[in-house]
Amino acid sequence: QKDSIQELKDAGIPVLSIAGCPSQPSPSLFCLTTDTADLAYQGARHLMEAMGGKGNIVHFTGQPEDTNTKNSIDGVAKAAKEFPSIKILQDVVGMDAGPDAAQNGVSNVLAAHKGEIGGIISTSGVATDVIANEFRKANETSIKYVGLNNFPVILDAIKDGFATGTMAQNPYGQAFLATYSLKLLTDGCKYKGKDFYIN
Repeated sequence: QKDSIQELKDAGIPVLSIAGCPSQPSPSLFCLTTDTADLAYQGARHLMEAMGGKGNIVHFTGQPEDTNTKNSIDGVAKAAKEFPSIKILQDVVGMDAGPDAAQNGVSNVLAAHKGEIGGIISTSGVATDVIANEFRKANETSIKYVGLNNFPVILDAIKDGFATGTMAQNPYGQAFLATYSLKLLTDGCKYKGKDFYIN
């Protein structure tokens, strides 16, 4: 059975991707996305520096089928290689299944590693808010915490000392540029770029 992207292309409908890119080769013209491996690497480096380069961290991330999840795990691991005294206790996958799943995952991991965690990084938008709210309820300020996106819950947590920082993306820009690009393509423009991934 043909891939749905290929079916659309065969019907003369232009297709491009945003946020999570299909694996290459793909009939999609290009993908507008955040470089999630680099984003996770930068966020993890900042976290590890805030921890003084030593201690244990936990990484909360998205769904196993999401291409961004492996990229995020790889980015955090790359940063940890630069800090020999940092240990990744766990990459917790599946945090974007919804608020209840994220709440259960966060609560279970915090309970299982009580007193062991010096830092947390979240590359899951859902888990980011759950962790910020959990830290606020528990008045937890001793664990360094870097979240994802620039939404009110994480920004308020930073302001109030429950989070160390966050990694901002541009989902609005991705969607706007994708929609505008599709308009240009349907108006007869051709994509002449060589890059598939556009950060």
